[in-house]
Formats: sequence, structure tokens, C-alpha cells
Amino acid sequence: MSAKRCDGFISGIHGSEPEDFDNLEYRKGWFAGYAARSGFSMSQTDRLLQYLTEVGPITPLESWKELGIYRLSARVFDLRKSGHDIHRQIVTVPNGYGEEFRVAEYSLVQ
Repeated sequence: MSAKRCDGFISGIHGSEPEDFDNLEYRKGWFAGYAARSGFSMSQTDRLLQYLTEVGPITPLESWKELGIYRLSARVFDLRKSGHDIHRQIVTVPNGYGEEFRVAEYSLVQ
């Protein structure tokens, strides 16, 4: 296996890895493509900081899908603790059934 793991996200759910791991078809989300191009792994906090810098605001569901981060608020806490100014805003988003619910959306103040 030539690719490296990134906190279990790129390697698949529950640590299972597809046989053809080098095939980009198995890699999904924003960070997966970045990791494939860069050839190295980053911590969840580093991935989040890079996402906030390059892409913009993020919600918990987006962080799970795009970065493999399940506890977004914990990683935001880590970034704030290291001196980054992270803004939280409550936004309303639809679920799969068309119902609306409120979630936190985090952005980097620059």
C-alpha cells in the first residue's frame, strides 16, 4: 500500500481499506484529493485550518464528509487554544427529508 492513512478517513470506514487504494475513485471529499496529491497525512486540526483558509466556513456535517472530523467543535477548540480566531454562527440547514434544523457553522476570522 503506497498511500498513507489520515486518521482513518481516506482508508475507509472503521479502518477497512479497499484493495485498490491507489485508485482515486475510492477517495472522496476535499481532503482526500489533497492528500492524494501531496503524499502525506495531516492532523485533523491541520486539515480543518487548511480547509477554513482555502475553502471557507464549515458545518459539522461538512467536516465529517469532507475532512473525516466527527467532533468539529473539539478541533475548533484546539485551533482557538493555539491562537486562531474562529467565529461561530448558528445557521439553518435542511436535512434529507426537507426539514430545517440549526447547526453551528465555523469560519476563520482573517
